[in-house]
Amino acid sequence: MKKGFLKIAAAILLAMVLASCGGSEKAETAADSTDDQTVYEWRLSDTNPEGTPLAKFFDQFVKDVEAATNGRVKITCYHGNSLGSPMDLVGMTKDGGLEVLNMGIGQAMGEFPVSDIVQVPFFVSNPTTAAEIMWRLYYEGLLPEYEGEGLKVLFFMPTDMQMIALVDKKIESIGDFKGMKIRANSGSVISAIEALGASPVSITTTEVYMSLERGVIDAAISSPGAMRAFKFYEACDYLLNFPICTGLNYTVVNMETWNSLPADLQVILEDVSRKAYYQYMYVVDWEERSATDSMAKAGMKPYEISPAVQAQIKSATAYLVDDYIKTVTDLGFDGKKIVETANEVVARCEAHLR
Repeated sequence: MKKGFLKIAAAILLAMVLASCGGSEKAETAADSTDDQTVYEWRLSDTNPEGTPLAKFFDQFVKDVEAATNGRVKITCYHGNSLGSPMDLVGMTKDGGLEVLNMGIGQAMGEFPVSDIVQVPFFVSNPTTAAEIMWRLYYEGLLPEYEGEGLKVLFFMPTDMQMIALVDKKIESIGDFKGMKIRANSGSVISAIEALGASPVSITTTEVYMSLERGVIDAAISSPGAMRAFKFYEACDYLLNFPICTGLNYTVVNMETWNSLPADLQVILEDVSRKAYYQYMYVVDWEERSATDSMAKAGMKPYEISPAVQAQIKSATAYLVDDYIKTVTDLGFDGKKIVETANEVVARCEAHLR
């Protein structure tokens, strides 16, 4: 049932994105373009380790861009944040020192606070809902934190649902959180960990494996897809199969770099990006199941907790929606309108599940 919903929702969402992009207007502009054959050479920093499914996704994306533009836009892809630290890479892209960036919002915390809505614990139950929330906010002008910072959004990439990977012992009751050190990478999840009695630790994705292996932390919250990519299964014994939230990656172009492109190339790049986004939504559909299965075969034991304990955890963290509203409102955004709009999307998506 879930798989069918995700595929239908992804198709609906693609139609929304296509309808919202103003493609016909840009196509008319592109018709007046010159015969300029300048070659634009860009670098793309990708957060995913080389050889992983999503790294291969970006390898294909840059090939598709070059083919669609007849070689006029050539992008060299650098995987695994190899060009710098997450914070440095965000700054480089805003300043124009880097042309294209794929990054998770949790890797440079505080840079995109409105986007954190999909990382509020238990606000969304699947990546498709998260994606639809992001596009709805974006096109209704409730997500100005990208273009306002000089970044053109190519596509949003919600991850598979975030769960808890544990070393040595299981969490089976709410009391088991007490005294644990748990890695988290969003403000709301950090607050949730504190509310449950554990100590949150902020560690970049590339350093989590070593921290787990050396006992610096007892557990880490991440998506199964990222856990597999960074080999958490070698350091962890258990996977608590209890979805908390979704992560979110974004792929953006420096705005000045984008504006330097002729109109016809902008149209082509947006078209390639829409197709890539649509393909990604099918990838993320199977990523959670595939990663969980492969990690289980490697010896990591997935398990579940009782509905009663799940309800206790959700109750203890329910206040975080109000906290989110206050946080983004204090930053000058319309927190109440953002949450109301996001809730409309959640209600519509959940109606398809009933």
